[in-house]
Amino acid sequence: MKVPRLVALLALSLSPVLRVAGQSAAPSAPSAPVAAAADVASIDAIIDALYASISGPAGQPRDWDRLRSLMAPAELLRGRP
Repeated sequence: MKVPRLVALLALSLSPVLRVAGQSAAPSAPSAPVAAAADVASIDAIIDALYASISGPAGQPRDWDRLRSLMAPAELLRGRP
């Protein structure tokens, strides 16, 4: 599977700091949804979960909690300047 470079870099930058179900967060970390173990099992799984959380037909609600669970606390998604 060929992955766009921006998405691959995003996944690589987030993968070391993801919280997986069953692991406790640092006491000072803001409250955030916990990532499902299957969503963070590999870089491909992270990218699949990212796309699944933000994609879908018009009018269908997005899974913003799932997207937030893939991010480190206080992280932002930004495009190129």
